Amino acid sequence: DWYNAENFAVSVTASDADGIASVTYTTDEAEPQTGSVTLSGGTGSITGLHEGNYNLTVTATDNSGNTTQQTLAIKLDCTLPVIEDWWNDPMPQSNYMQVTVEATDENSGIAEIHYQTNDMDSYGVATPNGVTNEYVFGLYEAYQGTIALWAVDNAGNVTFLQGSEITVDTTPPAIDVVYSQEPNEFGWNNEDITLTVTVKDEGISQGL
Repeated sequence: DWYNAENFAVSVTASDADGIASVTYTTDEAEPQTGSVTLSGGTGSITGLHEGNYNLTVTATDNSGNTTQQTLAIKLDCTLPVIEDWWNDPMPQSNYMQVTVEATDENSGIAEIHYQTNDMDSYGVATPNGVTNEYVFGLYEAYQGTIALWAVDNAGNVTFLQGSEITVDTTPPAIDVVYSQEPNEFGWNNEDITLTVTVKDEGISQGL
């Protein structure tokens, strides 16, 4: 599991009938973090560890030179995820708006991208779209207003993006065609005709 506490600490307890001479620690990173632990009543703590995913090995040495080691996995992420960008693409044949969100997290990775319209009629969790760092969701109801986006990483850090404007128009325009002269019973005309085409859009965007 990942941790996101900025005051993250590893508690160390060591005891020996011969007495503890020292407690040290190191990590298996390319540039290891190393140090010693001061015990008080047999207990101490390791603080100031870097963010990342690595193993921490603690070594206790008694006054006779005997050693014991214990290794534990450290997954520490205190950095907020980043919503890099977002955009929308109308899907005219399906009458909905697809929204794509680009988000990154340098340590634990993105867990979920949430969205919610201001009227709270549309909300949910976006799904990965197969492109690195991109997540998509659809808005299927007519809507004009703001939409809130927030990213959650695997350590529980949350970044909010509020007040982004969006318009979703799910009503297709209407087309009306009028002939200047109706065809005969066989569907033919024997002289020039004029077609009058009227197009109207009564959707929320009110425009063509």
